[in-house]
Amino acid sequence: MRRRGIAVVVGVIALLVVAGIAVAVRAGGPSPPAAKTGKTVDAELLEFYQYGGAGLPKLETVLRSRTDAKAASGWFATWGESDFERFQEAVLGRDYGREAVLVFSFGSGCTSADGVRLASHGPGQLGPELTGTNTYEECAAPFDNLAVFAVDEAKVPDDVALGGAFLGQADPVSPAELLEFGKLEERPRGSARAAEVSQPDQFEDFVKPLPGDAVSRLDPDGPDSGAAYRRFAFVVSGCRERTAIMMISRERLAAEPDGGGGARCEEPEYYLAIFQIDGQHVPSTAEIG
Repeated sequence: MRRRGIAVVVGVIALLVVAGIAVAVRAGGPSPPAAKTGKTVDAELLEFYQYGGAGLPKLETVLRSRTDAKAASGWFATWGESDFERFQEAVLGRDYGREAVLVFSFGSGCTSADGVRLASHGPGQLGPELTGTNTYEECAAPFDNLAVFAVDEAKVPDDVALGGAFLGQADPVSPAELLEFGKLEERPRGSARAAEVSQPDQFEDFVKPLPGDAVSRLDPDGPDSGAAYRRFAFVVSGCRERTAIMMISRERLAAEPDGGGGARCEEPEYYLAIFQIDGQHVPSTAEIG
């Protein structure tokens, strides 16, 4: 009988402890971290930010060159200046001859974390997993996370699937979509130019000095993506270029040709590049060109 009484007392105490924990969670206290699900990948963590209500874009992408690194900065050009510069420093100084850089920007609701690791969820499947987590029932604003890893290029195949619970194809390295890229048969009248061409009159002003063959293949309306999108056009020079990437910073909107592999031509070749971008990614302080 005495042992039974002790068991009852212990049981009551256990119930009170559990009830106390439940009250703490309802009041906003931390709950135990979620179990890890992937195998840790040997990777260098370049940067990890976690902010409440930072409004970061949802992003999962792979950087394979310094050009990619410069273009990816456009996702964060409207962010705080010091954090934007930290991101640039982290991704621009890497050895892209032997490694790739993975960028993950994601929300975690009311879950905070002390760190993050890169995990494998199967062959060619990589994603971030928060460590040292605390999940709160209520929070003033959801947490936004930015995790940047450098990893051996061999571990990141071209068809790599990125993400956490939902794996998918990598996002573009830049928020700007290339709508048109083509070689001009001759140098445009005047110097290389850049302009916004979101409106029909802006588009007409831009194409006037272009060779006739370029004008004939352009669609002044382009794809219908809604009023939130803006379009920018550039004439760039290079040699045997295959594409172009829009560079976005707090100070400037520009375009760089890519794909020429360092080829040299006796005379520079000129290309037309037109991009479309969601207006929320265009800094109000940036000049065009």
